[in-house]
Amino acid sequence: MVLLSGIMTDEFFFVTNAVPYMNESSKMKVALYARVSKQEQNPDMQKHSLIVKAEREGWDYELFMEKESSQKTRPIKYDLYQRLLRKEFDAVVVWKIDRWARSTQELSKEVSTLFNKGVKFISLTDNIDLSSASGMLQFNIISAFCPV
Repeated sequence: MVLLSGIMTDEFFFVTNAVPYMNESSKMKVALYARVSKQEQNPDMQKHSLIVKAEREGWDYELFMEKESSQKTRPIKYDLYQRLLRKEFDAVVVWKIDRWARSTQELSKEVSTLFNKGVKFISLTDNIDLSSASGMLQFNIISAFCPV
């Protein structure tokens, strides 16, 4: 169900705001994923932004944080990805798409797999929400130029 608000004329209804209606039983459950590559880096900014977004949207969430990761050793991301494939979450939210993947191939493969499973991928700073066709288009354009 979608709640619509708009302007009614004699012939048309112009939609000015379309908001998905979610009752308590359909509240989205999301995984928040923050990652830094080096031990001296601090993921708190990512963590704060992710939590603020989840609370503003009214999502149920679980936070996953990875520190000092390399391309071959990202056990928290690996475990989270397996849980996403099992549909334990409705979406994964990252601060930026390069926090999720280290290569364009990895990013494209995993996000496409999640999309096909019905799991949304949301990137805050890239302003990408893959629950829409325009979000998928934007993702494909950005990921082509993404320095991951």
